[in-house]
Amino acid sequence: MDITNTEQFKAFLDAIPSPIAMSNEDGEVTLINTAFQRVFGYELTDIPDLNQWFLKAYPDADYRAFIRQEWKNRSDESVRNHQPFRPMEIDICCKNGESKPAIVTMTALQEHGKTLSMVSFKDRSEQVHFHQRLWRQANFDGLTDLPNRQYFTERLHQEIHSSHREEKSFALMLLNIDMFKDINETHSHGVGDALLVETSSRLLATVRNSDVVGRLSGDEFVILVRDIDRDRPVQLQALAQKLSGAIEAPYFIDQANISITCSLGISIFPTDSSQADTLLSYASQALSRVKQTGRQSIHFFTQDLHDEIQRSRFLRHALQQALKDQQLDVFLQPIVRSRDETCVKAEALVRWNLPGEGFVSPVEFIPIAEDAQLINDLGHQVFIQVAQMLNWFTQNVSEEFQISINKSGAQFQTGSLPTHRLWPTALKHLRLDNRNLVIEITESILLDSDDEVDKRINSFHRSGFQFAIDDFGTGYSSFAYLAQFPAKYLKVDRQFIHQLHRDKQKQLLCEAMIAMAHKMNMEVIAEGVETKQQYQLLAGMGCDYCQGYYFARPMPFADFQVWLARHQNEKNRA
Repeated sequence: MDITNTEQFKAFLDAIPSPIAMSNEDGEVTLINTAFQRVFGYELTDIPDLNQWFLKAYPDADYRAFIRQEWKNRSDESVRNHQPFRPMEIDICCKNGESKPAIVTMTALQEHGKTLSMVSFKDRSEQVHFHQRLWRQANFDGLTDLPNRQYFTERLHQEIHSSHREEKSFALMLLNIDMFKDINETHSHGVGDALLVETSSRLLATVRNSDVVGRLSGDEFVILVRDIDRDRPVQLQALAQKLSGAIEAPYFIDQANISITCSLGISIFPTDSSQADTLLSYASQALSRVKQTGRQSIHFFTQDLHDEIQRSRFLRHALQQALKDQQLDVFLQPIVRSRDETCVKAEALVRWNLPGEGFVSPVEFIPIAEDAQLINDLGHQVFIQVAQMLNWFTQNVSEEFQISINKSGAQFQTGSLPTHRLWPTALKHLRLDNRNLVIEITESILLDSDDEVDKRINSFHRSGFQFAIDDFGTGYSSFAYLAQFPAKYLKVDRQFIHQLHRDKQKQLLCEAMIAMAHKMNMEVIAEGVETKQQYQLLAGMGCDYCQGYYFARPMPFADFQVWLARHQNEKNRA
């Protein structure tokens, strides 16, 4: 009696939750269980030959031959060892054409001298789908479904390898939405997310199918433009402008019309670099330059830009060390009273003598200090030196001697040192009057001020500090606006003083500024006075004070003391 043909054996197979198929020595399927029918969709009559059936998932003839031989070898081994053969993983072709991954195990059975095979299948579809979901979550952005930074970087490495081999070139375009934070604040984060999704769709619709678009973070996208002509940057310029145009077309989201702009930075392989991280860094540097120069533009990476950034990084590190070691010095430039040439004031100017290089211009290192959030430490060190100098001036020159000190807008912002409380305490400790210190600020600070800036400025003013508006005439403020600000001094910018004796228009402007400032109870200081003619003209206009190379250049404190004594002696002899 054939046990495998009994109803009990069939019931036994049907009770097994995994798909089972029985086959004879010729490979013909003789029995399948209920789980087999449910998982793969076949009836017994649908499966004449097991060997042919499970190989349908492998159209390649060589691979099918390999699988068939592997199947035979393992079957023979199981017969010899009287144990199930080692499992193998193959794709099973279902009746509906779907392919399902499964682990297949065969057990050889002996019945009446014949070898039968019991083949069990473990469906791995859920496990495979689970791993596929995990892989996608790890490699694709959850919002836009674009490759994320990790997966895009892998694709970039692959492109570098193939481009090296095929001697081709490609470009990286880093695209950033300008002022995206305002979208979230003005509308909502939901609207911001919808805009990012629409932006990704527009990027994909603009580039070729062979190109790769990814989202690196937030509102920053990256495009890998494959197979370009490195000698034709106009090709990339045209694509960048096309991308900008697509992004800047109006969006209609949540019943709101929204318009945005974007900035792009571009690096090219292998012209700029053949390293993935470096290419991304160079594109980022180019993008940063766009932001620094006003956004809504396109910038290619250049070696000059790289050298400039390397220089900035070097100075940033060196400035951190200089502040730590207190290596910055304060120079003084005299400010003389116009009516009698008496030096009653001085402006404090920070100077940095970098070992091995010499003096670094404040025009170069002050923006670095602001960007690196070092400006508060720098300003405090300047103040400490100025306070010590003022102590000497009030004891040896005049109790009313003043030193003006420059403060940037960053020093008034939230999170900066509370100098409006620290400085009065320090001056009081030295028995100095707060009026001995004049705080110089630029017009731009007034124009860009907020509640916190206004609060700190007013706190200084209530404490008795006097203010000077520096570089007046170079910005966009007006006398009407200045009337709202408690300034004691107005400093006329040097561009109005240069060639003053030859330029009637400049003379008229200076006369008007001086007259208007006096009407507003402000005293005027002219900067950049370089000749006796300029000084005499300004004194004749009623300008209260003059400052410039005609009197002296900025100098260390010790040299200033010598200059002041000599200047006073010359006045006395005159």
